[in-house]
Amino acid sequence: MKYEAPTKDGKRYWVPVVCKNRDHLIGYLEGMRLMEDLILDSLVQSGIDIDVSTIDLFLDSGRFNDILEDGRRESELTDIDRKNLIQKMVDSKSLRIQEEHIENDVKDDISVLNIECSCGYGFYSWNSLEELPNDIFMCQHCGRVMIDYTGYDDVEFDYDG
Repeated sequence: MKYEAPTKDGKRYWVPVVCKNRDHLIGYLEGMRLMEDLILDSLVQSGIDIDVSTIDLFLDSGRFNDILEDGRRESELTDIDRKNLIQKMVDSKSLRIQEEHIENDVKDDISVLNIECSCGYGFYSWNSLEELPNDIFMCQHCGRVMIDYTGYDDVEFDYDG
């Protein structure tokens, strides 16, 4: 089966978090927290100081289709566009890891999940697993789905891209 991404103005769009249900989301977040702790400990022991909290969760709808955050489909990009997109993502992630910035200062951040809507206005943060929504969560500014609970395991979806 194909993942049916939600639509806005008749066009399918990118979703930041897509998973089977709240329990799967909690399990994934706990597993990622454990892996981040292990990676961070290994890096510290090696004398490397990198903020691993800026690593993406990779729970977005891109696992199931090629719809990008800006609404374009990767399969429709030219080779030059694809190269520029990848370079922009690498540069952006490098800066987030290296740069001190108020938005990246997670030393006092106790949140378990932060997501931002591609509309640019909706930023959502949950400080505990108990606060995570039980149902599909939508941006309060534009109405886009931010957390999509599909009811299906990832392996049940075929890639549509």
